Amino acid sequence: MRKQLDSLPLSGYNKTDILDIRNIVRSIKFSCNDLTAVRERMRKAGYTSFSTFGRDCILNTAIIERVSSEQMATLNELIRERNNLNQIARACNAGRCWSVANEASALIRKLDAAISLFNEKSSEI
Repeated sequence: MRKQLDSLPLSGYNKTDILDIRNIVRSIKFSCNDLTAVRERMRKAGYTSFSTFGRDCILNTAIIERVSSEQMATLNELIRERNNLNQIARACNAGRCWSVANEASALIRKLDAAISLFNEKSSEI
């Protein structure tokens, strides 16, 4: 970046204007279907320049963060506990309900802890 700035002609430019010159190129790969959808969105929004459309989309759009690895681990734990709960329900339906009551109570406590952890991580975002 510094090398590119040093190579720009400084005459006629204010020092702060040099950083606003759009001379850095980034490329994006699209499938044919994606590009068709992008062109349709450009047309509906009234854009004729892909660069302007792309810049506006990137700079002016709210970014929704993906699920963090900690949240994914919590979700996986909830899925495992859901499977355990299904096994307990099957045992109860088979007439062995009293033998699994303690296991169900322990599982409910684990689920409560996992849900609380997930809610804490979600509220941090």
